[in-house]
Amino acid sequence: MSLAKKLEQVGLNRFSAVTNDDLIALFNSSIGSLNVGDEIINDSIRRELLQLFPREQFLQLTTHDGISSVGISRANKAKYRFICGSNLIGGKMFTSRQWNVGPLDVLRLREVVTLGVGWQKYRNQTSLYSRWFYQALFSKQYQHSVRDNYTRLRLAEAGVKNVINTSCPTTWMLTEEHLAKVPEQKGDEVIFTITDWRKDHAADNHLIRTLRQHYRKLHFWVQAARDIEYMQQLSEFGDDIQVVPPRLDDFDRLLRETPSLDYVGSRLHGGIRALQHGRRTLIIGVDNRALEKKQDINLPVIDRKEQEQQLAERVAQSWATEVRIPLDRIHEWKQQFR
Repeated sequence: MSLAKKLEQVGLNRFSAVTNDDLIALFNSSIGSLNVGDEIINDSIRRELLQLFPREQFLQLTTHDGISSVGISRANKAKYRFICGSNLIGGKMFTSRQWNVGPLDVLRLREVVTLGVGWQKYRNQTSLYSRWFYQALFSKQYQHSVRDNYTRLRLAEAGVKNVINTSCPTTWMLTEEHLAKVPEQKGDEVIFTITDWRKDHAADNHLIRTLRQHYRKLHFWVQAARDIEYMQQLSEFGDDIQVVPPRLDDFDRLLRETPSLDYVGSRLHGGIRALQHGRRTLIIGVDNRALEKKQDINLPVIDRKEQEQQLAERVAQSWATEVRIPLDRIHEWKQQFR
């Protein structure tokens, strides 16, 4: 066996001249995830990338479970390596649970391009290791796509300035033409979500009470594994609520087949998926992701801190969905690969 082949087997082919122009590596944040929202993100990313690369093969690699030497070797052969969405980056990458890439992986892996990634938390300092991580691994040739302006600014502080705020790829299809079909009037039924890692019994009981007052039938979608456990702790949970399993196909089927259905809830990507299906949507912001998207693109979001004062009125009112996606920046990012 040649030396080059031996190096390839252990993922040491970063500087090899051998590449496959028909192969695109996707670091998929939904593999190994207990949050179906990651499937929504990566399904949307795949749809967008299929338009850019209609004939190429997609190599799927995981972000949560780490990457083997075989995975690194194959990724290094790809024409591009895309990091696909979710809140994968932050100020403490050495201990990150979201993107499981160690320092030896950074040294072996060819440069990557981000697509719709976001910063994990507010207010944490960016470590020296994280700065090295980004400068060593992120492509200097291509512009990186991030989901909000906060992430763009944090990367710039870390020395990565070739970054475009394209918003999340889940929103890229929410054009004026698409949103014109979203109803302005309240529907007869509602599908709602809650968030187990942002528990607030008072707020979520208020959510259910309010929805009961305004809708004939309530559906609850379990977007993440522990949402149902939390739901069962709420005093307002009852037999009148239809539970939809934590599977994207079940959620899609309900959105597709129920004639007059709204979405209200604190799961951000559940709400965006409802908008993709043309459903009237109101998202309750419980963390920085939803609130940043409200600020950046006018996503229909109310802050949970203002839920008690605003929710009933917003549900009852007639209003148009006027999301403003950054079409020029999305086009700029895509044009790099044409």
